Amino acid sequence: MSAIDAATSTAATTNNSTRTVGELDNSEFLEIIFAELTNQDPLAPNETKDLLEQISLIRGIESDTSLASTLGELVNQNALAQAGGLIGKFVSGTNEFGDAAEDFVLSVTSTTDGPILNLLNGQRVPMDRIKEIIDPAAFGAVPSSSDSADEDETTTP
Repeated sequence: MSAIDAATSTAATTNNSTRTVGELDNSEFLEIIFAELTNQDPLAPNETKDLLEQISLIRGIESDTSLASTLGELVNQNALAQAGGLIGKFVSGTNEFGDAAEDFVLSVTSTTDGPILNLLNGQRVPMDRIKEIIDPAAFGAVPSSSDSADEDETTTP
């Protein structure tokens, strides 16, 4: 019995099911490859071709994992950039608790679950829960902190 057969049967026993090598995830597959490399004589591998194939497989998996990570980071950065474009816009949607929320977007927070829009009224709306976006510039109305200061000045004697 080779190290691959032993590792495969160990993985199958651990999961209480019979699985083929094709059904293994990356970490299980790497564990099997490393077990095979560990259990063979490095000065006299079974076949040089097999050793090169194993190393090539490991590099391919590492490359795929790195590519997936890089693509994930790009997607997150793109989502944050899109959310940043909503600053100053009026949005309506639902907050993290499922309650209706609407107001102007004051800022954006990046989280592991994606961007969250921080509204002027203190509510927070996840980017994926936005139902409507209104650009106040289309109506000539842009909110500013000076608007509320002007109102205070007119009401004081």
